[in-house]
Amino acid sequence: MATLKPVLDQQMVNQKMTNKLQTKCRPGQLVELINGLSEEQKEDVREIGFGGLMQLKVTKLPLGILPWILKAFDYTRNMFKMKKTEFIITKDDVHDIFLVPREGNEVVLAQTGNTVSVTDSRLKKEWRFWFGVQNSSDPITVKRVFETLRGSNDSGEKFKKLFVLCSIEMVNSIKVFKQGGKSIVSGCILVVMLAYFHRFNFKGDVMGHTLPLISHWDDEKLSKKVQDEKKTGSLGNAPLSKIDYPISLQQQDKPEAVRGTQILIRDLMKNLKKKLIKNKNPKKGT
Repeated sequence: MATLKPVLDQQMVNQKMTNKLQTKCRPGQLVELINGLSEEQKEDVREIGFGGLMQLKVTKLPLGILPWILKAFDYTRNMFKMKKTEFIITKDDVHDIFLVPREGNEVVLAQTGNTVSVTDSRLKKEWRFWFGVQNSSDPITVKRVFETLRGSNDSGEKFKKLFVLCSIEMVNSIKVFKQGGKSIVSGCILVVMLAYFHRFNFKGDVMGHTLPLISHWDDEKLSKKVQDEKKTGSLGNAPLSKIDYPISLQQQDKPEAVRGTQILIRDLMKNLKKKLIKNKNPKKGT
């Protein structure tokens, strides 16, 4: 397999390169996996803080906008740079879109060569056992993990680890590589697309901004949004939205208001449940 080399000159990317671009961000795989989860597995997903992903409905990306994004988005700094404005995509934006955790323990990459620790060695043996891999040089691919999860109803710690692994490409930062004459885009292009669409007010459209933001999108809406902006030449030229993003960052400054809303929703749900029970078991003679 050829060595992947970073593309350093973003000016190389233009509309003529559309057919030479490939992306590793395939949300359809994750949607298919989520749709097949058992109730126990869904509860596991919520428990680890990835419940927002279960509202993902986008299965394919409109690649026609990809060349423009790669020109406007400086993936080395996670920054959108346009004629009149620029903004950085942060962990708070990713949280807004998918409601995945913003904080946690650092993921330490397993060591290789002569520096492999006892912990790393034990972990690798455990994973090879899970997948029935005898040869230490036989790779355990993400595709293989997806196939394993789709064919299993198991829940628990093992399932949680494998689900996170399947979700990584959805929340990972963007990188661009050259391979065999093509540009390979890894990381979640979807995050970049949605961060842009929500921040700019195209033709007065106000995008839904309840969290997770991904809940407001599906294949049809995303495709139409891209076509409309390309047709009118509005990419990068629309006025900024009046809504302050990231939304979750604004909510952190108003904990009492957020807490009050949560209590209100809780009370409304309790009252609704009481009414449903009452209607289901009406008093005799009524």
